[in-house]
Amino acid sequence: MEARGDLRSILPYLPVVLRGGALFWPPPAQEAIKALALGPDVSRVSSGDVLADAITDLRLALNLDPLPRRAAEGLAIFFDDLLSRAQARDWFDHILPSLARLLLRLPTLLEDHYRSGGYQEESRGLRILGSQDGGIVLVSQELAAALLACALFCLFPTADRAQARLPPINFDSLFAALCNNSRQSQEQKVRCLVHYFDRVTASTPTGSVSFERKVLHRCPVSDSITYPDMDAWMKSGVPLCTFRKMRNKKPLKLTLQIDIWEEEHFPEAVCRYGSSFRFTGDYLDSKPFDAMGRRKTRIVAIDALDCPTRLQFESSGLIREVNKAFCGFLDQSNHQLYVKLVQDLNTKDSCASIIPDECIGVSTGNWGCGAFGGNPEIKSMIQWIAASQALRSYINYYTFESGSLKRLEEVTQWILLHRWTVGELWHMLVEYSSQKLGRETNEGFFTWLLPKDIPNDICLLSHIHG
Repeated sequence: MEARGDLRSILPYLPVVLRGGALFWPPPAQEAIKALALGPDVSRVSSGDVLADAITDLRLALNLDPLPRRAAEGLAIFFDDLLSRAQARDWFDHILPSLARLLLRLPTLLEDHYRSGGYQEESRGLRILGSQDGGIVLVSQELAAALLACALFCLFPTADRAQARLPPINFDSLFAALCNNSRQSQEQKVRCLVHYFDRVTASTPTGSVSFERKVLHRCPVSDSITYPDMDAWMKSGVPLCTFRKMRNKKPLKLTLQIDIWEEEHFPEAVCRYGSSFRFTGDYLDSKPFDAMGRRKTRIVAIDALDCPTRLQFESSGLIREVNKAFCGFLDQSNHQLYVKLVQDLNTKDSCASIIPDECIGVSTGNWGCGAFGGNPEIKSMIQWIAASQALRSYINYYTFESGSLKRLEEVTQWILLHRWTVGELWHMLVEYSSQKLGRETNEGFFTWLLPKDIPNDICLLSHIHG
């Protein structure tokens, strides 16, 4: 197992050690975890402040620094003040010992992970990816739960993470944020995670989950789509896909889902995001599993421009955002088929080779338009362009009653009526943005685009362009 490059890349960032071909906890840490696994009668951990002390002991056994003071205070606030007595008792009597037993299984779960696929499966093993390296990781849900338990107990080494440009992984900052008592969303995030641990300890998940990082290379690479430039977008003859404006007067019972690639689907319901994030209760996912044991649920995370103001109208900003969305929406697993289909569409050839049942759509919303301050009209069009170019069959767009998008359905129906292509809509978006930057117009994109004499009662069948 020492020969595996994927394991060697991530081992410095794991709390376990490799010796003699086997992974294991350092003996002092293993003894401390065993005590936690025996419950509060043995470990004496029955409150948040004592849990903080136990975590510090565990960290010291791994040659890590003590738990930060504010994180310790946050643990006490959450488990001793914010949880009810019944909830806290159940946590310390049952959930915490079960999590400790899960931690004891971590070395075995990791060994199974690296041995189950054989050496030819390094491309799916848990590993560190370099900058601009795409790849996929496939892990069991039980291993994912064990790794998250490590984060809860703040056991991941952090000394070299910044140098490797890795984001924080331990949960100490989440608990430390509770000390400010300024944002209820911090408590709600912790409640989501605590509920997750309740679920996975009550019934060990048996499926798998995959995570993929997608990359568009600026230079041609075999079996990969190249980063489209302005000219490529202008010349695209791909037809725009079906666009459905979704009206949701009540908060969604699920996290917003952009159907692009498999990720962990946490078993709870949440609504909104940012400072309005709330945990609203348990959720049971009834979606079927695929051949690899993954739920047929796909979620994509795409970073948008933060407070873009003028940049979102500049060519560089438009290209950045549309290519980010295109990269997320695109399925690169069948590169050759995609290239052929796009060539056919660009030459106005028949697209009968696209099988509708195999085309997965996109469910999205006001990406980058909340706390990040993006323009909802521009972002809705950018996502439509990107999804169409990625050959997605439809977009379900959740407006969350945004006042800026009152004319969204009117605009999309008018565009579909005229059978615009990706390139034609992109051209109009670029032209509008140029006028916006030059102060030639103060209108929103929708008002600027639509003819002034367009009938107010325009209504098209949803199957147009479908």
